[in-house]
Amino acid sequence: MELLIQGFGIIGIISGVGAYQSNHHKRILTLRIINELCFAIQYVLLGSIAACIVNLVVCVRNVAFRSYIQKGKCTKGLIILFTLLFILITAMNWPGPSGFIIMATKALSTIAFGSHDPKQLRLLNLASCFLWLAFNLVIGSYAGAFCEILSAISILGAIIRFDLLPAFHFKQRFLHRGTANAIRKV
Repeated sequence: MELLIQGFGIIGIISGVGAYQSNHHKRILTLRIINELCFAIQYVLLGSIAACIVNLVVCVRNVAFRSYIQKGKCTKGLIILFTLLFILITAMNWPGPSGFIIMATKALSTIAFGSHDPKQLRLLNLASCFLWLAFNLVIGSYAGAFCEILSAISILGAIIRFDLLPAFHFKQRFLHRGTANAIRKV
């Protein structure tokens, strides 16, 4: 049974880290749904019903965002609804001061996944990773902390790959063309 439980965690980590290596919102959300579902199953097998419920709500949130964004609909109402829902769930299962970290991370990730822009999604989720990292260290979940470190590395790699390098290459081409045109005019 322990192997099965850890297997769900490993699949969750792989799909979660892999999600950020896409530049397509639909693919990112699909992999994150798999990630959250795997951890929901793992939490229920470990006896943590509250964590399972939060992860299942995240799955519903991500399915709703994926649908709205595919149809070109505004997600502001869903962002408000799910942010309030996460605040309510955290308040009902108040773990103490660490609950503020949970609220902040869920608010950030809800805004991130509700965004139509993969770049904004990456930046907000990077901030969320660091908050989850702090939370996991506070509660002693070193596997969770390891997962967040891997996610942060994956997001940083995606930021470099999808956001920084294309901008750098564009500037290089522009500068090169400008220099070539200036030389031709002389």
